[in-house]
Amino acid sequence: METIYNLEQKFAAISESYDELEAALVEKYEDNGGEVTEETESMQAELDALAQLKQQITKDIIAAPDEYAAIVKNAEAQKKILEAELKALKEEQLKAQARIQAKINRKVSKIDFFKDSIAEAMRANGVEKIGGAKTDNRFSIYFSKSTAVDVDAEAVLAPYQPRFAAFLKSLPAWVKVSFDVNKTELKKAEELPAGASLVTNQSLQIR
Repeated sequence: METIYNLEQKFAAISESYDELEAALVEKYEDNGGEVTEETESMQAELDALAQLKQQITKDIIAAPDEYAAIVKNAEAQKKILEAELKALKEEQLKAQARIQAKINRKVSKIDFFKDSIAEAMRANGVEKIGGAKTDNRFSIYFSKSTAVDVDAEAVLAPYQPRFAAFLKSLPAWVKVSFDVNKTELKKAEELPAGASLVTNQSLQIR
């Protein structure tokens, strides 16, 4: 008895031949105006033979349910094994990520502790910079200043709330519009509105 694989391969090959011959026969009929000739009869007989072969192979395939079931069951078992392997890999990856993140967190804590300690000592002594090229030290440690906008969004947006509410009513319900403060643009304003202020931040730099 042939295997399911062989039967399916045969069925595919015969189906391809059938389709090609059928297309050629149609083309012949179109060329000769639909007249039946010895050549078209021969092609039709070959086409019928191929159709019978397809039917027979189909019956043979259907007659082998155990083999099909075995193929499916084997594939399902392999699928479960692969899924278990994938799950184990994902779990191991999560554990590895957690281990690395814990190490990163410890390093961050160490960095913050030492930078805070240095900054506190420099502020206590009124020092803005230590080390640098003019000393015997390899590194410069200094404060870098930056400005940012501190915003109470509710207070800043309050004067514009009525206009925004009216604007929303003019739109269909399926249009979504955000109502927020653009801090980058607000910082450029000549005069800050109520609820906004410029703050100066100091951060310790090591170069």
